[in-house]
Amino acid sequence: MTSKANKKKKRPWPPGKAELDALIEEATMDAYGESEQLVGFYTMFEDHLKMPFDVEILGVTAAVERIDMMNSEYCNANKSTGRCH
Repeated sequence: MTSKANKKKKRPWPPGKAELDALIEEATMDAYGESEQLVGFYTMFEDHLKMPFDVEILGVTAAVERIDMMNSEYCNANKSTGRCH
């Protein structure tokens, strides 16, 4: 049986302005206020990001293992300490 995630077409990165605007609209369309918009983004992250993935921040590469909703104010990306270099 093929999972739904495996059937999705891989999107080019980085997305163009029109696609980015569409993703933002999809994440926030039913949101009333900033805290609900944040929940919309968090849900999109959960649904569409395959963990872990590597990021580069200030020239340092780290692996993001999960994204947490700390409270209604912000999301937190947790990195693997073993994969920083």
